[in-house]
Amino acid sequence: MLQLSDATRLTVNLTIDSAAATGPRLFSLGASNSQTFTVSNPAPVLTGIAPDSARIGQTVAVEFFGMNFFPDATTVNVGNGITVNAIEVRSTTSMRARLTLSMAAALGVREFSVSNASPGGGVAASRDFTVLRNNGVAGAHLHYRRAGDPGFIKQSMTLTGGNNYRGDILANAVTSRGVEYFITATDADSAQDRLPPDQYFSIQIQVSSEARHDEQGTPVAQPAGNTQAAYRLISVPLLLDEPNAHAVLADELGPYDDTKWRLYGLSLLASPNLNDKEPYTELRNSGDLLPGKSLFLIVNEPGKVIVTGTARSVRTDQEFAITLQRGHNFIGAPFNFTIPINKLRLQSGNSVTLRTFNASGWPEAAALAPWEGYYIANLNETTDILFVDPDLSSGPQKATPAGATSAGGWRVQIMASCAAARDDFNFAGVLPQSKNDYDSHDRAEPPPIGEYVSLYFPHPEWQKALARFSDDMRSAATPNHRWDFDVASQAHGETVRLQFDLKEMPAGEVELYLLDPDLQYRQNVRENPVYTFIARGIEHAKKLALVAGEKEFVAEHVEAVAPLPRDFELHQNFPNPFSSMASERTRGMASTTIRYRVFNLLGELVATLVPGEAQAAGYHLVNWDGRDAAGRPVTAGVYFYQLSANAISQVRKAVVLR
Repeated sequence: MLQLSDATRLTVNLTIDSAAATGPRLFSLGASNSQTFTVSNPAPVLTGIAPDSARIGQTVAVEFFGMNFFPDATTVNVGNGITVNAIEVRSTTSMRARLTLSMAAALGVREFSVSNASPGGGVAASRDFTVLRNNGVAGAHLHYRRAGDPGFIKQSMTLTGGNNYRGDILANAVTSRGVEYFITATDADSAQDRLPPDQYFSIQIQVSSEARHDEQGTPVAQPAGNTQAAYRLISVPLLLDEPNAHAVLADELGPYDDTKWRLYGLSLLASPNLNDKEPYTELRNSGDLLPGKSLFLIVNEPGKVIVTGTARSVRTDQEFAITLQRGHNFIGAPFNFTIPINKLRLQSGNSVTLRTFNASGWPEAAALAPWEGYYIANLNETTDILFVDPDLSSGPQKATPAGATSAGGWRVQIMASCAAARDDFNFAGVLPQSKNDYDSHDRAEPPPIGEYVSLYFPHPEWQKALARFSDDMRSAATPNHRWDFDVASQAHGETVRLQFDLKEMPAGEVELYLLDPDLQYRQNVRENPVYTFIARGIEHAKKLALVAGEKEFVAEHVEAVAPLPRDFELHQNFPNPFSSMASERTRGMASTTIRYRVFNLLGELVATLVPGEAQAAGYHLVNWDGRDAAGRPVTAGVYFYQLSANAISQVRKAVVLR
């Protein structure tokens, strides 16, 4: 905030966050001389430590609580005989120090304190910490589990001589998931020590081969086919001795043959928003299957199970880091067990949204499952890092259903299909916590693959790394909204079908219309939730709009595109000429019974598209696929389509190309 008192005094309120670099700064107004302003560290405050005692010879993790803790600026003061191994500042109010008490450490009460470096800084008031005598080991226990299990198995260890103890891990815990363990020891005074002081040790397990299995242990085969529905993202949650994808896949699928199987990865050189092709590279003789990464695979023959060669499990005593490039990213589970989404975090602090691919498109996912692949968008202008935490000690946690609306919100799901391709997971709606421009509730549209149909909301004005979005959520504080969206498909001449699912909309409170500006057509979505049109290739994406809100607002937008009919009219087909499919639009000012027929130049009847049925007043579309009554493609040439309604008859000319 700026406040000008007079010509000689300007008051500015500044906020200095915890990430600000300390030291002198130069402040100036315009081209005036600069003045030095120093950013200093505040003095720390120490309110408590836990635990507040340990025995000599012990390594222990001590939590420090207070205020004004900063990475690289805050240190702990513990005195002679105690070594500070590591400091982790978790927040400005909490940090952890790993301490080792040497055998020479003096017994009794110590004063622990914390300091902040200059400029500024200072030392906080101390807290007491007691160094206790080491009374020797009276017993020890081994705690172990399969990696990814929520709880440890506790087993007494056997004294083998002196202070040496032995514990055995049972074979059923030794799997390709890896093994985790820690050891506790108790002295004569029942004081307990733990190794390691926190978390656990990880044992990487070597396996001769591995494959994906279901819960009953049955190997899972790849989906098969040659349509978009057969594509799947695959990953391997192991460190392979030979990670080359072709070396792994050829054992089961045979040498690379694009009639039997094909493999794709994201192209690092492709634009993330290409209109003329998908941003993929076909991996004919390259590509690696690495933990945390996934590739697209399509297999034509059924029953194929992907089996790896020799491999070992990934360490599970630390987070696994996956670098996310700007734009599209395909990732996989780095561990051979399922990781819930609440164990994932982004270095940027943004929320994590996972999507997987199946025959219906790109649904959101609540977890990283091994052997599967996932899509994650990085909308930043720079790389980000996804951290995967393998520690499931707290047990699996129930995830919030993907994309669920909250109280005071609603959304419409728009499902697109064309031939065998589908794109079902597209949403327009409102949320109390959303904004009318970009926020975390807006989801990027994943890149389509195969013979696809893709529905997306274009938003280049948001200036994100990607400009196409499958979810466009607006503010519920604004009652009226218009969503412009595009639908593209490679299946030129095929029928695209849009289905609007209104189950998450309030009944009758919101007017909802679909607009087709090309055809000057409007449709009440509540009355008719299905719309079809003819795909014209990816270079000619269909542009549509969805208008929702109060009656007056909706009426204004609808009338601007398609005013209410004041007479009976048959419009020219679109496109014209055409080769495989055309749409004809009619409008009527009153309910009537219509008949719609196609004739050749000799006046012979070719096809009856509408045999005679009642239609309400308004706009209606009729599609002709260029076939006769027997389903045979007609020859190239000129045809006439006739609309008859009561005593009215109108004719238009259509040109078929072959």
